[in-house]
Amino acid sequence: IALKNNKNNSLLFAFSGLKKINLQDIYQRLVGFESPENGSPVVVDAQAQEAYKWVKSILNKKENKEASVYVTGHSFGGYLAQFVGYHLHNDKQMKSNLFVQGVTFNSLGILLDDDSNKLHAKTVSIQKAYKPLFTNYIVKGDPLDYSSKTFFKQITGYSLQHLGNVKYITVDENYKTSLEALEKTTDLWTKARLLKPLYPYHNLAEFESVFWK
Repeated sequence: IALKNNKNNSLLFAFSGLKKINLQDIYQRLVGFESPENGSPVVVDAQAQEAYKWVKSILNKKENKEASVYVTGHSFGGYLAQFVGYHLHNDKQMKSNLFVQGVTFNSLGILLDDDSNKLHAKTVSIQKAYKPLFTNYIVKGDPLDYSSKTFFKQITGYSLQHLGNVKYITVDENYKTSLEALEKTTDLWTKARLLKPLYPYHNLAEFESVFWK
């Protein structure tokens, strides 16, 4: 959804996450994962490319000339927000629109990292460059955050990192029991089953007590 504030000529683009999690579908997508071309650490997804195309179509309208841009999103929508923010900030054809800020919630990361010095250096450099522009809030115990550091790396060889700042929020300490159980096995599908108690930590409702009291 795109929301416009006519008083200050600004646009907010908000992206939702996936409506349903299908572990088998996610696994197949990861198995077929191909690293970006030209050594870029930014993960490119067809849906993200469509999202950026949609954003540009709105910004190119006459009434949105020189509008300031904000982006936000939850889960996979947070990845879309980061993708849009990253490309908008670097798109020379869109310089008339100032990218101001991005905020995500329990988002999927957008930057690849591995044990190689070259890729790690690129990722860290981009991450630091976007610290003034992006803040990614994550509830401790979020299963997507755990998966980005474990499943994604186990299957693809990469871990996922976020643009800009990452701030962790503690809702409660009950997630620790589930994490302890997860660390006792290396089997991928057993881990996937043991993730289920952590699902509530991914819900946007967990942020209500922190942001919207």
